[in-house]
Amino acid sequence: MAVERCDAVVVGAILATGFRPELRFLDPRVRLDERGFAIRSGRVASADLPGLFFVGHNFDATGGLANIRRDAPLAAEAAARMIAERRLG
Repeated sequence: MAVERCDAVVVGAILATGFRPELRFLDPRVRLDERGFAIRSGRVASADLPGLFFVGHNFDATGGLANIRRDAPLAAEAAARMIAERRLG
């Protein structure tokens, strides 16, 4: 989905790097798996909190930077879709 212009207000963004997830501050609104990662719907969307997206938050052998590169466009497209749906709805 291409977005040429977006006038939406972003409420917040969190950028964090590290060796393990630390999302307890989102509890109880966001459920966590046994490793501490958020339960997601698809690759980037929170299963519990609409409008919350996780980039690079997938535990696998490719590493954090590769996951960020893969997830960032997915999260941007999902956010743009959500904003467009809210405008139409």
